[in-house]
Amino acid sequence: MVMAVSDFRLWCEKFAIDHGSPGVLVLALVFMLGFMVLVFLLVLLLMSPALVFFTAGRRAASRGRLARAEWCFAWFLSLSRVFSVGRQSLLVGLALSELGRVQLLQQRWQEGVGLVSRALKVFEQHKRPQEMASALTMLASAHLSQGRDEPAERLGRRALTLLKQHGAEGKSKAFPCFLVLGTVARRRGRFDDAEAYLTRAVELGERLLGPDDQTLSIPLETLGSVLSLRGRPAEAEPMFRRALAVREKKLGPRHPLVAQSLRSLAAFLEETNRISESDQLLGRAVAIESGR
Repeated sequence: MVMAVSDFRLWCEKFAIDHGSPGVLVLALVFMLGFMVLVFLLVLLLMSPALVFFTAGRRAASRGRLARAEWCFAWFLSLSRVFSVGRQSLLVGLALSELGRVQLLQQRWQEGVGLVSRALKVFEQHKRPQEMASALTMLASAHLSQGRDEPAERLGRRALTLLKQHGAEGKSKAFPCFLVLGTVARRRGRFDDAEAYLTRAVELGERLLGPDDQTLSIPLETLGSVLSLRGRPAEAEPMFRRALAVREKKLGPRHPLVAQSLRSLAAFLEETNRISESDQLLGRAVAIESGR
């Protein structure tokens, strides 16, 4: 379609030069502009279904309907190729990033990392630092989930540096970045760094998402484990209990993630010699996991 516009423009220029008249030149220019407007409207009309798929994919992903989200993003990318939307266009980069995120959530590491890496190149070309940071954090999280702490930390630090350079350290895209870096630091025994990153993640999550958002349960539990390892059980316990309360409120009392929080709190209580309460919580976790 782009070639058709270019060929028509060249034909108009040649026609005007061959005939030489100013009136003919003006007429050729009018025809050229009219044709370009027509092509633009045609592309817009044909791309409308593709944009519908993109929007539907985002909505499905936000609701946890990963299979439907993947189908929508895949269709968007297919239609983009059919209508000659540039492979390096920002919208295509966003779709690649979203599709990669969906695949990473399904632990399809190789496919997801490949798509997010392609999206990162698009964002770099368009100089979009926040999108670049988001892609880098997704890649870092994928490495972290596979036990690759070194590349996870390297990518996470690169993402955080980008956010700081562009004044976005206090925005939503920084939340997963702080979480990744805090988790890596905890694994590597750097508890000062871990506490600082995870505290920042909790504070940012509370401000941007609200104090009862289910997403906060992850940094709360991880921060609780760091405080416990540092010999500060009085500060650690509220973190574990709050993570459990948030998940119970948002997910219901019998969700698998509630069982996970019950086990975390039970392990902490056992370490602090409160065996009776620990056993009660562990029993609740087992009942959820067994479907009783």
